[in-house]
Amino acid sequence: MNKAQRELKKHVTEFMSVNRVTCRADGTVELRRHYYYRHGMTARTWGVEVGAGLPDGWKVVRTRDEFRAWPQNSYFLAVVAQEVKVE
Repeated sequence: MNKAQRELKKHVTEFMSVNRVTCRADGTVELRRHYYYRHGMTARTWGVEVGAGLPDGWKVVRTRDEFRAWPQNSYFLAVVAQEVKVE
C-alpha cells in the first residue's frame, strides 16, 4: 500500500459508508458495501455516490454488483484509481 492509497483509505473509512477497503498492487483501491436488500440502489448509483465523496485526484474506474444468494453477502464494488495528469 502506497502513501496515496493509505490516505484514501483513511478518508473513505471516515467519511463514507463502506464495509471493506482493499488496496491493490496496481495502485487501485476497491470499496465494498454489503447489502441484504438493494432498496433501488444499483452499481451505477453506488459509483456516483463514491465518486462524489472522493478527494481530488481520484476517480471511479468501474463498478459491479456482486449478487449472491442468502446466506452469502451480496455487495456493490467500486474500483477507484488516481487520475493521471498529462502535461
